[in-house]
Amino acid sequence: MSGTITSLGKLTIGAIVPAAALPIATVLGQLQAQYDGALALQVRLKANPPSLLANIEAVEKLLIALRAAVAIGLPYVDIQLSAVEVLIAQLFAKIQALLALQTALLVAGVGVYQYEGDAPSYGPAVSSVVPHAYGGSSVVFSLLLVADAAETITALKGVFVHV
Repeated sequence: MSGTITSLGKLTIGAIVPAAALPIATVLGQLQAQYDGALALQVRLKANPPSLLANIEAVEKLLIALRAAVAIGLPYVDIQLSAVEVLIAQLFAKIQALLALQTALLVAGVGVYQYEGDAPSYGPAVSSVVPHAYGGSSVVFSLLLVADAAETITALKGVFVHV
């Protein structure tokens, strides 16, 4: 058996992995909503800081509520401004990472080739790995991604190589 290689054209990374775009958009929307909510909470906490008397009353009410929660086994949730700021930073970092991935999916100029055949016909690098990794099988079906621009190579690594 030999092998055949077929050009699938020059594509964007998103066209190569179309299933990646929808989950990213969905998660990005959810994170953005959480981020917006956390920012709104932060603004409210900073704009209307409670007075000392209000803090004492809130602590008394909280103590009553905590005793009741402990009595029935509910967990305690503490919402403080610093915790909100940490949450905002974490959400922002996640949003930035997803935006970078979403941008990488738009990178064009990736040559895509499909190979189907035996490992020795594909080349020595593949034929030295495939039979050992897959229990003696030497049949290969692969996609070869070819890029010559540095930004395209960086985008490919960002999507496919997680070191």
